[in-house]
Amino acid sequence: SSGINAEYGHLANHVINVTELWRGMDRRLTTRILAIHALSGCDTVSLPFSMGKTKLFKIVRDNPELLVHIDVFYDTNVTNEQITAAGTVLVMRMYGNSIYATMEELRLCIYRKKLAGKRAVTLQMLPPSTAALVQHLLRAYMQVQEWMGRSLDPANYGWTFDGEQYTRTVGYECYAPPTLLKLLSCGCKGTTKKACSTMVCGCKKIGMVCTQFCNCTDCENNVEELNNLDESDCESDDEGIENEE
Repeated sequence: SSGINAEYGHLANHVINVTELWRGMDRRLTTRILAIHALSGCDTVSLPFSMGKTKLFKIVRDNPELLVHIDVFYDTNVTNEQITAAGTVLVMRMYGNSIYATMEELRLCIYRKKLAGKRAVTLQMLPPSTAALVQHLLRAYMQVQEWMGRSLDPANYGWTFDGEQYTRTVGYECYAPPTLLKLLSCGCKGTTKKACSTMVCGCKKIGMVCTQFCNCTDCENNVEELNNLDESDCESDDEGIENEE
């Protein structure tokens, strides 16, 4: 159809002529709209918190040098590392960065700025960690390839098969060095499995498991293995908890 009925906001009862809209767009963008759509969130790919499609679209439109990174998502002969490198540049620019080399450096910078502004800082306000971003970018790449008619193995592109269905693969990174994690503890006094099952628990509230340093005993938020972590356990980007995108 050449037009759609927009039933919300100031476009209510108006018809948008998609064909005319397409004709008026820069061809450099229309030929890359699938990647922009996937990277900024679609049915199968989530999006970084508070980052919408308009933002990425304008960034790519106003910075032609970024087109080469968008093109990676159309390439059928790229490695996962190349996908990650190209996508990281794009996501960093969504957060206004053209200086820092890693997501961790950017996260720290944004965290410090928000603290300086005396605003309450929640995890979703920060850019995704590298481990989380990698899986996001692989899913975006696979979706673009699917739209282009090329089927890929989901297990290699950000999805995990649990025996019944595919679920998102999550990227694991330690919140902090184990020596610091072991200094954090909750004051819950429960002695049953139900202890620490609500957000009243200080550990559960911030997404951490209870350790031997907490007051609770054998609670459902306890993972014994964490008590034996050493520094080397935090060097891997294996599956685990993914930052909200």
